[in-house]
Amino acid sequence: MTFLETIFEQLRKADGSAVLREVRGEQIVSVTGAEFLELICQARRFLAARGLKKEDRCVLLAPNSIHWAAMDLAMMAEGILVVPLYSRQAPAELVAMMQDCAASRIFCSNAQLAAEIKNLWPATPKVSILDSVFTGEDGPQSAPYLHES
Repeated sequence: MTFLETIFEQLRKADGSAVLREVRGEQIVSVTGAEFLELICQARRFLAARGLKKEDRCVLLAPNSIHWAAMDLAMMAEGILVVPLYSRQAPAELVAMMQDCAASRIFCSNAQLAAEIKNLWPATPKVSILDSVFTGEDGPQSAPYLHES
C-alpha cells in the first residue's frame, strides 16, 4: 500500500470525525474524513478538466489550509509534481523559482499576489485562485487572466 493509499484509507475510516481544523478569522473550521475526501476528489476533477497530467509541475503558492492540503494530496494522487512555495516570500523571488521549475499552472492564495506575479512575469502560466477550485468561482472580474475556460 502506498503512502497515499494509506492516507485515503485512514480518511475513509474517519468518515464522520474531524480530521483537519483551521482558523478563519474568528472561526475554527473543521472537516470530517468524508468531507476532506470529497475536497480531494473535487480538486482531482479540476486538475483533470484542465488537462493537467502526470509529471506536470504545479505551484502551490498559499498558506497552509484545508484547501491547500486537499490540493496537495489531489496533485500527488494524479502524479503531478507539487512545488509548494511560501506565499509571504518576495514576489520577484517567487517568480524566479517558478520560472526555474517550469510550472504548468500556479495555484495562488489570492488575486493580489497573482496580479503581482503576472506583472513581474508576463508569460506566467495559467493561474488559479486556490479557494475558487473548491467554490466553483472563476475569480475576480477585474483580472481576466485568472479566469478558467
